[in-house]
Amino acid sequence: MRQKPNANDAQMAVQLIGQRSFKANRTTNWLIAFAAIIVIILITSTCSVFFNIQAFSNLQDLKSIGTTTDVIFSNPSSEQLAQLEENDLIQKPLYVSYKVGRLIGNISQSGLSIDLYAVDNWDTWSSPLVSDFEGHYPTEADEVMMSTWLLKRFGIEPIVGTEITLSIGWDDYDVVQEETFHLSGFYTDTSYIDTASKQAVFLSTARLSEHQLPAEVAGFSFVSGSAQKNLNQIAGQIGLTDQQSIRVLSGQRVSIRDLVLALAVILFFAIDGFLIIYNINSISVTKDVQFYGVLKTLGTSPKQLKRVIFYRMLRILILALPIGLLFGCAMTLWVVPLLLGNLLTGFTHAELHWTIPVVSALFSCAMIFVSFYMTAKKVLSISPMAALRYVEESGGWKTSRSTDCAKLPWMGLKNTFRHPQKACFVIGTFFLSSITFLLCMTVLNGLSIDEYIDYNTAHDISLYNQMSRAAFSPQEEQSFTPEMISQLRELEGVESFEMTKVVPIYEYYSDEVYRDWYQIKKEFEQSSGMESTDPQVWIDNPSATFWSLLVGVDSSVIASYNQSAEDPIDIDAFERGDFLLTTEMNGSGLHQGSIISFSVMDIEQQFQLPIGGQFPLERDGMNGGAAPWLVVSNKVIDDYKPDAIIYSIKIDSSPEYEQSILNQVVSLTDDIPAISRTSKIELAESLSEAKSSISKLSAFLTLVLFSIGILNFINTMSANILNRQREFAAMEAIGATKRQVKQLIVWEGFWYFASTMILALTIGSAADYFLFTVVRNTLQFGTFHYPVVPFVLYMLFALILCGVIPVTIYQKIGAGSIVQRLREN
Repeated sequence: MRQKPNANDAQMAVQLIGQRSFKANRTTNWLIAFAAIIVIILITSTCSVFFNIQAFSNLQDLKSIGTTTDVIFSNPSSEQLAQLEENDLIQKPLYVSYKVGRLIGNISQSGLSIDLYAVDNWDTWSSPLVSDFEGHYPTEADEVMMSTWLLKRFGIEPIVGTEITLSIGWDDYDVVQEETFHLSGFYTDTSYIDTASKQAVFLSTARLSEHQLPAEVAGFSFVSGSAQKNLNQIAGQIGLTDQQSIRVLSGQRVSIRDLVLALAVILFFAIDGFLIIYNINSISVTKDVQFYGVLKTLGTSPKQLKRVIFYRMLRILILALPIGLLFGCAMTLWVVPLLLGNLLTGFTHAELHWTIPVVSALFSCAMIFVSFYMTAKKVLSISPMAALRYVEESGGWKTSRSTDCAKLPWMGLKNTFRHPQKACFVIGTFFLSSITFLLCMTVLNGLSIDEYIDYNTAHDISLYNQMSRAAFSPQEEQSFTPEMISQLRELEGVESFEMTKVVPIYEYYSDEVYRDWYQIKKEFEQSSGMESTDPQVWIDNPSATFWSLLVGVDSSVIASYNQSAEDPIDIDAFERGDFLLTTEMNGSGLHQGSIISFSVMDIEQQFQLPIGGQFPLERDGMNGGAAPWLVVSNKVIDDYKPDAIIYSIKIDSSPEYEQSILNQVVSLTDDIPAISRTSKIELAESLSEAKSSISKLSAFLTLVLFSIGILNFINTMSANILNRQREFAAMEAIGATKRQVKQLIVWEGFWYFASTMILALTIGSAADYFLFTVVRNTLQFGTFHYPVVPFVLYMLFALILCGVIPVTIYQKIGAGSIVQRLREN
């Protein structure tokens, strides 16, 4: 009597078939695993970039606030603080910040509003947001703590115990008091921007006994549970008023734009990986379908066939996923700092969070599963008998009776596009690689260091005083002292030394003088979509609405202009102050000989000078109001305002002294935060570093895309040669030599290369020019240079591979006699 098959035996049989199927497709499995590993690395890197951008952004938000608590709310009452202390949902201790006063009129404070704070439990909630912390938070009434940024600004050595005298205005007193403190601690502020934490001084909470001030901000975290859910419960208990604002800091909102961009990149790589794996499976589908057809005729159910296919998938997944995640996480430590270090100021190292490999694994598993699921669906849709006779259909090429078709090049072309979808996919991946290489080379060649320097500065070294109205500072300070100027002038190798002084002024608008100027300004504003200002506003309140800058320049600037000017300026009269000049940038429409009336800010005296001409003064980052700039000589500008603020100093030197002078300038000015610097040497170094980063990143992307293209090419050619063994044997049987067959295969590889090259030279070159134009318009400099030599070398390398790989595959697979190959299915 026949026994009923045991379920366990059937399961073991399916597993055994799966193992043998896996071993029989060893080459294909390695190709799929290799492709999966590459895609997993790319997905992991994308996840890491997105996570680190979000983490960096959230950390900067916390640094600007000053606490790491889950929640903060403003103006807490003593009753509310007491309720929070007694609440079991709240993690103790609380963060409480008191604003007790501000610094007023201290040396080097010009332009800064610096508040005084006393904070409860700063060590618990705020210390993780600072770096290089030394000392301790103030505990005694005469102790103070501040950032090294402020200490440097005030010229104070960062040494614990240093005595510091500060002018303070307490919030509960109207008078300014001078008090002496001891530095109890200091830290480095690593905020991305100049946040309030840089402009704060911390005192001990012991000061609160002397100054009865309410708390400004309170913060707290929850013991467990959802922050929002717990907050809803607590908000009702403590009774928040309309004047109090509350904000949840934990679980910071994710940027939708960044999330969509990251998902788009991940899906691009996942779809690319899916197409590669599906293409590999589809190419070998002839042999697989016939194998599964045999299993179907033996009674194997569709469910069991799926298990055979998914067993193979599982084995590949177990191999590829750990390796891909491992290399992806390792690449994170290199790629992320390389990419974000130049984009985000202050970003120093990549953070590897557990969510990165988890999310990457989910997308990668989904990609591999869908690839095998689509293959299984295709296989199972064919009946057992059809599967046994299954041969993959060729493309839609029509048979030609022309004898030209018998020529090897034409035969190679027809064979290349016998399966158009697969051919287009291989050519497409090659094309993506070539256009990436083309664009990167164009950008690297187009971003000339000399052009970058000329765009940013015309001088070897430029120094700027940020404590001036020209630099958008509401308060002014003479940062360039006479001693410093003397030292700078006397540096060995200095050939040119120019100063620009600025005095804030306001002008008196009159239709007689400014009519044409106003018409030009009005037309410009209308063309830019801006609303024009009614001149009556300037007439009614000139000091507030029609202000500008009186700019002082050296005679060498005028002398340089006179060398090419059709109407030279009288330098002697200009230095005597007989007239002023207007600028081409914002003075067009003002006519020579017209009398300009103006007053210096905070000085009631009115001055009048005729316009003596116009010349092209560079903007040089200077701020300006509604009125046009007026230019006078540095020799007379102090007559309008004594000790006029020096805005900039420009130094040019002999080439052999450039580095030496820069080192000395850095030594003289680096400890003065109000002075910023631009130098040709530093600009060249910064662009070189940026180009190096772009070069490494472009090499990585090109290599990845080129590897994917080569992988597809190898797989496609392998399957084509394997499936056409009988065809090649038949050709040899009727007289074709092995050399002719190899030439035919080489021509097939050549057509892949030729198709890619044609696309790259046409669509790729157009896209390259368009994208470089976008980059150039964004950066405002750059010259398009087509990378002929690098691209030719790249194409030669691709041509060699497209010729060598098919022959190598044929020599490996095409062994055996003609009779033996004709008899094989």
